[in-house]
Amino acid sequence: FQISMEHAPIGKVVVDNAGIVLQANPAVCKLLRCNEDDLVGVDFRHFVHPDNLDSGNAQFAALMDGSATHLSSERKYLRADGTAVWLQRDLVLVPAAHGGDDVAIAQFQDITSRRRVEAELARLAVTDPLTGLGNRLALVEGVTRHHDAAPEAVIGVVFIDLDGFKQVNDIHGHSVGDAVLTAAAHRLARIVEPPNSAYRLGGDECVVLVPTAADTARWPELMDRIVRAMSGQYDTDTSPVTPAASAGWARGAS
Repeated sequence: FQISMEHAPIGKVVVDNAGIVLQANPAVCKLLRCNEDDLVGVDFRHFVHPDNLDSGNAQFAALMDGSATHLSSERKYLRADGTAVWLQRDLVLVPAAHGGDDVAIAQFQDITSRRRVEAELARLAVTDPLTGLGNRLALVEGVTRHHDAAPEAVIGVVFIDLDGFKQVNDIHGHSVGDAVLTAAAHRLARIVEPPNSAYRLGGDECVVLVPTAADTARWPELMDRIVRAMSGQYDTDTSPVTPAASAGWARGAS
C-alpha cells in the first residue's frame, strides 16, 4: 500500500474518522501546492473550499456512520497559496485499518481545465456572440429564475430598437451595422444596473428585464435614460451615423 501511495499518478490521502490526515502522497501535495508536512496531522477540511464545506461535512459523516460506503463527487478545493482547484474526489471507508480504528482513503484528480471549458460553453449558450449581451435563452432563464424566487412579483420588460437601423446596413454595409449594434449594446449595458439585466433578441431589438416592476412611477425615467444613452452619433469606419432609439414597456405577474 505504501509503495502504491508514493508512486500513484493521482492524489491520495488517508484520514482518520475525524478527518485528520494520516498519510498524503506526492501527487496530492502537487495538486494542493504544499508539502507533506503541511498535510499530515491537519484536518483535511482546511483545504475544502467554503462553497463545498457543509455538503462535504455531511457526506463525510455519512461515510463514517456507515450510511455510505463510497463517495464520488466533483468539488472545489483551496491550494496552500489560496487559489482554487476543481478535483474529482473518490472516498472509501476502510474499517479497522489504523490501530483498530476506521480510516477513509481519498483519491483526487485535477478537473479544473474541464470545468473551465464547461463554464465557458455554458456562458456562450446564453450570450449573444455579437454584442456580449444575454441572448433570448438567457432572457427566458432570467424570467424563470425571478419567478421561482418570487412567484407573486410583478416583472417588467423594456423593449428597445434603433429606428432607421436598416438604412445603416443598406448604406454603410453590415460590418458597420454590426459595429453600431455592438456599440449600442455597450451603451445599454453601462446604464442597466442589477437586479435589471439587458438582452439582445436579434437584429436591433434589445430588452431590459426589470424583476421589480410594481412601481410604475419609475418607468418613464428608466426608458428616458435608455433612449438618451442609445440615441445619437456612432462613429464608424466610414462616416458617423445617428440612429434614434425608441422604447416601450410591459409588465405583469410572471
